[in-house]
Order: sequence, then structure tokens, then C-alpha cells
Amino acid sequence: ETLLTNVESIERAQEFAARCNEGPVWYKLGKAQLENGTVPEAIESYLKAEDATDYQEVILAAEREENYEELIKYLLMARLTAKDQLVDTELVYSYAKTDRLSDLEEFVSGTNTANVQSVG
Repeated sequence: ETLLTNVESIERAQEFAARCNEGPVWYKLGKAQLENGTVPEAIESYLKAEDATDYQEVILAAEREENYEELIKYLLMARLTAKDQLVDTELVYSYAKTDRLSDLEEFVSGTNTANVQSVG
């Protein structure tokens, strides 16, 4: 946290996170990267943290930057803890945007809470 707030060095914070490899550290790094606009790196950090707390912000940022491949990985992780219709709906949308139609078909035929009608 000191590296991110006082020194403002995401690179050094990333090195620190890699050395200690603890979920809360990866989470803080991911949040800082997201706020800094480095969406793919933020998603990678959130995945290492196994923390989907900020899923709404991650979804908005990834869609804005059209990082759908990375978003799919994040949403699959988020589904394990965040039982929200938004997560499943965005996963359907991301599968469609990346032409992963077999994954899309498999997902919608299984148990999910996606609002498929809103995806179009």
C-alpha cells in the first residue's frame, strides 16, 4: 500500500506482490492498476488475488477497453464467489463478443442466472 500511495510506483508494487504472493497484496495492486487504466494487468492481479470484490468496476473498465478475453477469465473466477446476474450476463456477452460460440452454448445450456434477453 505504501508503494502505491506514497511512492506511486506500480512497477515496484508489482515486484513486491510477486515476491510475497499474498491475496490481499495482489488485490490492492489490482485495484491500483484498474484506477490507473491498465485493465489487463489489473485483471491478472485480481485473478492472482482470487478476489472478485470489485467485479462491477472491472466489468465496466474491461468493456470500455474491449478487453473481453481477459474479462472472460475474470468472470469465470468471479462466478465462484459473486452470485450476481450481472456476472453471468456479462460472461454471455463476452463469449459472444469473442466469437467463443461453443463456450457460449455450453454456458447457457448449464445452470446460470444470465439475462440472455438483455444481451440480444
